[in-house]
Amino acid sequence: MSDHHVDHKNIIKYEPEFRPFADTDEMWEYIKDKHNSVVNPGDEVFFVGDWSIGKDAISVPKIQELNGDITLISGNHDSTFQLRSKAAKMRLKFIEWGFADVVDGMTLTLKDGTNVLMDHFPYKGDHGEHEERYTELRPRDEGMWLIHGHVHSMWKVRGRMINVGVEAWDFTPVSEDQILEIIHG
Repeated sequence: MSDHHVDHKNIIKYEPEFRPFADTDEMWEYIKDKHNSVVNPGDEVFFVGDWSIGKDAISVPKIQELNGDITLISGNHDSTFQLRSKAAKMRLKFIEWGFADVVDGMTLTLKDGTNVLMDHFPYKGDHGEHEERYTELRPRDEGMWLIHGHVHSMWKVRGRMINVGVEAWDFTPVSEDQILEIIHG
């Protein structure tokens, strides 16, 4: 999943159709319930960026309320994002607060042997009316499937790009089987 935006008040205004919450506390309870309904303790989980916006010492430790061993692939709103001056220090704090690991991007081999890229950014596209941002940090399209976020509710699948943004999937984590069904469907 991506783009949880924990403790981000304005995201409720920006995505009212997909985030019909009275406040960030109600949004958090929904996120937590959806996540824990399908993820078991010990499951390997990946969040592809923009976990939270706000006071990290309050929002990041909420990860401990979620099942699974969760790796964060940093997004542009995370204080672990590579362009932020204290990114290295914050990566250590995020792990201290409960993330299994924090990385910029990665290649993952799925259970059928298919390799996929995982990055916060899509190959192309941005959310809203924005011109494409962070083009120098986006993964290069060399033919692999890409699991990403950043575009919120703009699309689920576009070409070989699978958006796992919470708005696109009703906050329910996307399983490896669902990814494989899209890839081989």
